[in-house]
Amino acid sequence: MNNVTYVDVSFIKTDDGRIYAGVELKRKDDGVYTVYHVISYAAGVNIPSIKRLVPILLRYTLDFVDSSHDVVIFRSFSRAFQRSTGYEQEISAGQQRTIKLVYVPYPQFMRNHRINTVLLAEDAIRRGYTLDAVI
Repeated sequence: MNNVTYVDVSFIKTDDGRIYAGVELKRKDDGVYTVYHVISYAAGVNIPSIKRLVPILLRYTLDFVDSSHDVVIFRSFSRAFQRSTGYEQEISAGQQRTIKLVYVPYPQFMRNHRINTVLLAEDAIRRGYTLDAVI
């Protein structure tokens, strides 16, 4: 499936209640994942929970998905992804793409080299604002 973007997402909530996220957008060619875009995301102070941030962040991320890809699979260790059916429908509204959310237990998520998403979230904490980059 060459028309799929895989999006790995990590969240960090700080002691002051602010939420930050790290996001990697990847394509898979010949069994190898290649990152093509990253986001270091700082949520506004008016977003009280990761659950509330998920649909906002995922819609934001869709702007960076390769236009030739018609399937987007979001993966995260956040518990908000365990109860994702409402998010998929909400985010898919008005999209020509198929959207899927997949919960991956934390140890497995980290074991599969997704530590970079945590580093991107930590970078957003240090910087204090959102930044994205094409790789």
